[in-house]
Amino acid sequence: MKRSANEDDGWASDDALFTRRGPIRSHRRSGRRRTGLVRLGAVAVATSLAAAGWTTVAGLSDRAPTSEAEPSPTGTEAPVEPAPPEGWGDATVNPTPTARRAPTSPPARGPAGRAAPRPASTTPPVTVSAGPAPPRATATAGPSAVAPADGLVVQVMSRASGLPVGVRGGSTSDGASVVQRATAGAATRWRLVSAGSGCYQLANGSSGKALDLTDGSHADGTPMQQWTLGPGNINQTWCFHSVGGGWYSIRSAASGALLDLRDGGAGDGVTIQQWGADPTAPNAHQTWQLLPAV
Repeated sequence: MKRSANEDDGWASDDALFTRRGPIRSHRRSGRRRTGLVRLGAVAVATSLAAAGWTTVAGLSDRAPTSEAEPSPTGTEAPVEPAPPEGWGDATVNPTPTARRAPTSPPARGPAGRAAPRPASTTPPVTVSAGPAPPRATATAGPSAVAPADGLVVQVMSRASGLPVGVRGGSTSDGASVVQRATAGAATRWRLVSAGSGCYQLANGSSGKALDLTDGSHADGTPMQQWTLGPGNINQTWCFHSVGGGWYSIRSAASGALLDLRDGGAGDGVTIQQWGADPTAPNAHQTWQLLPAV
């Protein structure tokens, strides 16, 4: 049976059971598409701002798309804020800015692009005042060797020991031994008296007596003594032969043997003797030097 519109059948009306909904608008799908494009644009803008050195990119809130833009007071459609990509939420992006060095001024350039010269320093140089130079030490040279000559007073020095020939104990007696002395003095000085042909008698500066070959012996090892000077006495005559460098061999005119330092001893009191040898090739015991005596 068909009921009339005003007939009450005891059931609630449709409006009471079902709430009326607004009509489905056909532009909802278009709005979602536009919101997606806006989101992509927001990502590009945020990336550009971070690359440009911005310290904060904020204000990107996660909003759900709306089905319809709310009208503005002026009647125009309010702009829709872009939403960030999924997962961003309300986070704030703080990229670390790159430290930048302060610009430095380029060096000044002169003509033709060359660097301008630096200004000369105005600081005066420090002058160190030097005191007077200390006097140089002067080496004292010993007396130079001399050649034998009449009247010359000398010391007869051994090449082997570097010590002079003298009279033992400075004795003035005939027969006193002639030895090597460690101390200088009058007993080590000898005055040369020419005997001709490069030969000389040697008179002692302390006793005045002559260097003498004991008994005129020809034996090797015969010791020397002092004896009263006798002109032309062959036992007291000694001939000098140069061997170079101011050194001499001294040969006895009586025996032909050479004046010799026994065993080349270096001590005080070593005996002076004779020994047969070539006067042109003496050993150190038989080589002598004449030094001027003061």
